[in-house]
Parts: sequence; C-alpha cells; structure tokens
Amino acid sequence: MTDIWYQRDLPVLQAIVRLKDENPGAPIPRKLVEEATDLDAETVRRAVFSLMDEPYIETDGSLADMTEDIKRVTGDGKRAANFWPTPESLADVLRDAILQAAEREPDEGKRGKLRALGTWLAEGGRDIVTGVISSAITGG
Repeated sequence: MTDIWYQRDLPVLQAIVRLKDENPGAPIPRKLVEEATDLDAETVRRAVFSLMDEPYIETDGSLADMTEDIKRVTGDGKRAANFWPTPESLADVLRDAILQAAEREPDEGKRGKLRALGTWLAEGGRDIVTGVISSAITGG
C-alpha cells in the first residue's frame, strides 16, 4: 500500500501545495492538478479523495461529478508534502549540517567532536533530538 502514497497521493499532494503556494487564497481546480502531475483524471480524483481522509486537503464542489476545487491544504498536508518542516526533518538537517561542518573544520580536535556528534545523531540520537525539537515547537 505504500506504493499508492509514493506513486499517487504524495505527487498529487505536492502538486496541490505548489499550486496553492503560487495562488494563495484561490481555489485550485482538479484539472490544474492533473496537468501539474501528468496523471489522468481518475487517478487524481482517487488521490484527492484519499487526501481528504487524513485530512490533508479541503475541497469545494462534488467528487461525484468531478467539479471539485481544492480549497485549502492543512498544516499536516504541508508537512506530509515536505513543504513545512517536521521535527524529524529538522533533526536530519541538523545532523547533515554537523557532519558537513566536521568535513570543513581545520582543527582536528573540533573535527573529531563534530564527527562524533553527527555520528551519534545518525546512529540513535535522532529520536532524542526529535523529541527536543517537538517540545520546542509545541512549547511543551
């Protein structure tokens, strides 16, 4: 079932997020989503219906007669489309930045500490950092 997410729902959601970003406040006709994804009308209709379940998107109109417009993308939809960061994605960005900084660091002692920190993040510390980031975002 994950193939449906990666092959159908995620590309449609990402196209919707891009179109909404380009046209804030304007409803997005499903036909534009079809054009943006190169997917046929039935595939996009099924994806839109699926994306409403989470809910990642809100629509106006009728799915039955195929006249719906995408009215809004929820925050969860933007995070799922990788348009907004998640605690997990921020932890990954931090890890990558630390490992890149280690490669550029001329001082061997600092380089070793940066590598150790980056390795810790890659090998198990990610969950801890993700929790800290999540708490910081939510104020918990």
